[in-house]
Amino acid sequence: MAEEIELAPPRPAVSRQDSAQHKNPFRTPSTASLADFETFSRSSTPVAQLPDLPSTPPSAEPLPKNAGSRSEDEAEADLETEEAGQKMRRMSMGDEVGVDGGSLPPIDKGKGAWSFCFAAFILETFIWGFSYTFPSILVYLEAHDPWQSESIAALSAIGTVQLAVMFITPCAIISLFRRYPDWVRTALWISVAVNCLAMLAASTGVGGLIFPFFISSLLLDNLGFANMCRVWAAVTFVVYAVAVYLIKPRVPLRKPRGPRSPFFIKNDFRFLKNPVVIVMTLTSFTSSLAYFPCSLYLPTFTSTLASPVSANIVVAVFNLAASCGSAVIGYAADLSTPITVMASGLAGSLLALTAWGFANSLGAVFAFAVLFGFATQICSTWGPAATDAVGANPHLATLVFCTFGIVRGIASIVGPYISTTLFETHAAQEHAAWGRFGFRKVIIFVGAMSALSATGGVALHYARKYNARTKVNESSRR
Repeated sequence: MAEEIELAPPRPAVSRQDSAQHKNPFRTPSTASLADFETFSRSSTPVAQLPDLPSTPPSAEPLPKNAGSRSEDEAEADLETEEAGQKMRRMSMGDEVGVDGGSLPPIDKGKGAWSFCFAAFILETFIWGFSYTFPSILVYLEAHDPWQSESIAALSAIGTVQLAVMFITPCAIISLFRRYPDWVRTALWISVAVNCLAMLAASTGVGGLIFPFFISSLLLDNLGFANMCRVWAAVTFVVYAVAVYLIKPRVPLRKPRGPRSPFFIKNDFRFLKNPVVIVMTLTSFTSSLAYFPCSLYLPTFTSTLASPVSANIVVAVFNLAASCGSAVIGYAADLSTPITVMASGLAGSLLALTAWGFANSLGAVFAFAVLFGFATQICSTWGPAATDAVGANPHLATLVFCTFGIVRGIASIVGPYISTTLFETHAAQEHAAWGRFGFRKVIIFVGAMSALSATGGVALHYARKYNARTKVNESSRR
């Protein structure tokens, strides 16, 4: 006799609405579960234990026509972008809860935020302030033994190399501390010690506004170069120590439990092929070739025309105008980056060929220092240009920004070196109607490089249009 098989009773019918109510919100597509996830993330569950946001199931998305032709690199890049977006959303929705489950300080307010701003202000003032004060030190070295026997190229290399290191190293440092975030505080204290030891080693042989008077008039003239370096090392140690103590991250840094993240994610540097990045890199290089010879040798030009005290005033005025110009040009770049780049280059070229070329009085030099320093802050356009190239991805935007900085650091060495070869030593005392004191060829070089950087504004306009067309074509193919 055939064996009877007992069938299970049929399951009761469940409507779609009832099923949706009992469905786990973290198993649904991200577009439908975002509100549920936000409510859950505001609870007392630590951020470290929150689940990853789900991605849309492959079956719910139509496949593009050319899906089979996509490379593995592009697929991996999309996955990395999606994971980064999930982490950013999880961080933004879990602000009240720390890694260990404790409460975090408030965002953009409170004692921690203000102490961080104060410490950052101190570090910016002393780090960049001293660097941009070197033209005043150069005037002193040219007039005192044993340095006055050296060429102006050798002396100016001290300041240009310092600036180059400051512009070039951030890319490597940022990548290092993304992999080793638990080393940040130790590295800050090491940097304090290294900086002070460097100043002590040198003693054996709104910072840009204040430091020219403090370092040159007060320390160099009264104590000499060696004692100035010793005093400055002591001041630097005290100020840096206070600043490093006050710099505390809002979210405490923890040593990663698993494998550390790589220095660079695969395909990170694909942005180097982006037309906007290429154009802006060349524009930053040519603009910097014009900027640094002017900022470095303008005090020397002034000291020939007037007293060394006037040269210190010119440095202070130039740096103050540069600070104000950075804010204004940054705002203008947010409105239209191509027009801002073009206007900055044209203004720098006209000012160099006219205001500096015909400068025959101290007042004319001051006017040129204010206008040129204000109008040529190409660095303020880097942020909008980086956003145009890579969008709102903070990791790639930082790499783009650092790329522009590397180019500017190289130009800080190349530009002054070219200018020293163009400087006419035999005409240093010549009172010509245009381009006096041997600076004729230097002025032409500054004007030409500024004009060349202005063409970058036009090229940037077409590069942005090319990127827009490329995105439209890619979307239509999908």
